[in-house]
Amino acid sequence: METFCSTLTSCLGNFCPLSSRPARTTPSAPWLSDVLREHRSKLRAAERKWHKSRNSTDLSVYQSLLSSFSANVFTAKTSYYHNKINNCCDARTLFKTFSSLLNPPPPPSTLTADFAVFFTNKTRTISDQFSTPQTEDNFTMTNAHSLSSFSPLSETDVSKLILSSHPTTCPLDPIPTHLQAISSSVIPSLTHIINSSLHSGTFPSAFKQARVSPLLKRPSLNPALLENYRPVSLLPFIAKTLERAVFNQLSMFLEQNNLDSNQSGFKSGHSTETALLSVTEALRLARAASKSSVLILLDLSAAFDTVNHQILLSTLRKMGLSGTALQWFKSYLSDRSFMASWRGEVSKSQQLATGVPQGSVLGSLLFSIYMTSLGSVIQKHGFSYHCYADDTQLYFSFRPDDPTVVACISACLSDISSWMNDHHLQLNLTKTELLVVPANPSFHHNFSIQLGSSTITPSRTARNLGVVMDHQLSFTDHIATTTRSCRFALYNIRKIRPFLSEQATQLLVQALVLSRLDYCNALLAGLPACTIRPLQLIQNAAVRVVFNEPKTAHVTPLLIRLYWLPVAARIKFKVLMLAYKMTTGTAPRYLSSLVQSYAPSRSLRSASERRLVVPSQRGSKSLSRTFSWTAPNWWNDLPISIRTAESLLIFKKHLKTHLFRLHLTN
Repeated sequence: METFCSTLTSCLGNFCPLSSRPARTTPSAPWLSDVLREHRSKLRAAERKWHKSRNSTDLSVYQSLLSSFSANVFTAKTSYYHNKINNCCDARTLFKTFSSLLNPPPPPSTLTADFAVFFTNKTRTISDQFSTPQTEDNFTMTNAHSLSSFSPLSETDVSKLILSSHPTTCPLDPIPTHLQAISSSVIPSLTHIINSSLHSGTFPSAFKQARVSPLLKRPSLNPALLENYRPVSLLPFIAKTLERAVFNQLSMFLEQNNLDSNQSGFKSGHSTETALLSVTEALRLARAASKSSVLILLDLSAAFDTVNHQILLSTLRKMGLSGTALQWFKSYLSDRSFMASWRGEVSKSQQLATGVPQGSVLGSLLFSIYMTSLGSVIQKHGFSYHCYADDTQLYFSFRPDDPTVVACISACLSDISSWMNDHHLQLNLTKTELLVVPANPSFHHNFSIQLGSSTITPSRTARNLGVVMDHQLSFTDHIATTTRSCRFALYNIRKIRPFLSEQATQLLVQALVLSRLDYCNALLAGLPACTIRPLQLIQNAAVRVVFNEPKTAHVTPLLIRLYWLPVAARIKFKVLMLAYKMTTGTAPRYLSSLVQSYAPSRSLRSASERRLVVPSQRGSKSLSRTFSWTAPNWWNDLPISIRTAESLLIFKKHLKTHLFRLHLTN
């Protein structure tokens, strides 16, 4: 492996030798060319001459040069911003580019060694408070088959893995990632390295070194405090390719053995929206049945970094891994190290005794496996739960006059805390949130949970996977939060709008505004129009920014030109798409149980209309009632090939067109 990397590095050095240049004390404007700099020098000379002579002729020369220079700078800025935006290949690059265009404040002057020491001490402090790990666990995988070895990959398989991966380049890569992806000469060597690792059960030691980049958890946090950063590991592209090969085979093995279906983190077809839909629908159905509900959001401190390797390997063994497959994971987890990278500086290497690297391919899946046995502890107390990575949601429905609720919640949280201690995870009770949803808006529950020296009291709102949930499930606080963030994004776009083309502005608005409007918007299904109106006003403002129109401009023709559905129609479109996925089996299993296909008792024409059974709850604005739809008239007008098409893209295209026409006609 070392020979392969050194060969690639030497070849790159021969063809593209590294050169250095002195750093500037102040960054120059990137759109300034040599011609503009010469023009600016003449302008400053004319300004000095006029200040000295105070002659009207010199003033006219200076004003003429100033007007010409301003026009040329405007043209150069417009060309620079246009090329910068259009060259963004994905949303992540677009976000990063947009932030750099707004001249953000410089990062705090924190030493790189401080980050390395802080991350290491934080993990060590949490791990040292636990006793010797208990590898015996009551969790046993049912119908688990053995996975004793990994299957070798062909050169075609490796090529597909590379081409399907996001070409991120790490400073530890011997050559840039895009060169590895397009060069067919390195495929045989990569295939040999991957198959040798899978066959021998050994993870190459050259891949165990990570470059950790501190990432601010939220933009609103103080960037000067080290505890507001999370460590994200940057790993070599070849190492990620090897991990992805193991990830695919392990995921297939776990699907065959029915891994925890209440875990939505990093699984195909699953998302934060599907996880929130499952929980929110259960809370709404409980309210429709005149029951109150409690929602508990657990918070863990440095969860990924404190995973105990001995317990994780024991869990993998109980799930059916053995032989070289288990030996490969043991090699993957052992002898790992990292170096912190900050503002171009790199710290000394720090050893890692616990944890799975954040930013790796396997880290998220291994953490989900590590947390699997928590489900049996939660269900033992009658609670339902749903997980997304390290975010765990507990919910429980009860009669409003039930006197045992507090004791039940306390017992469940106590057992969860014991499970966390046994698995070397720290439950952060100060950030654990409790939300009580009453059976009706006029009823209020007033109780608190005492757990050790900590007291958990119900709150009116709680942030759950990026969505602000309130105790009445009205989502008014979430809409207000979304509106504020979208207004700020539009304010920043307007600052550089004179230098952007219409297409570049549309890309920015879609990435920064519409993405926020569409995030988890299926949760807003069934809400009154007055509640959703602030989101529609944001979309109206966004479309005016795209076309650079005044505030009084009518937005309907502008929406038609952009083929943008209004907010209410976008919510309906998302709900119908989810319903379609449920009926075709591409949605998560926990959502598919919310709908039931209509099957008449005898042969009827309605049997071919793909209807759904209408739920029996009356007056409920839950998602299940929204899903229970029958085909409208325009659906029957579509060609039979469209109505029965398996292609989701064809369905989306026609559905979006007809929804937009319906909205305009109504």
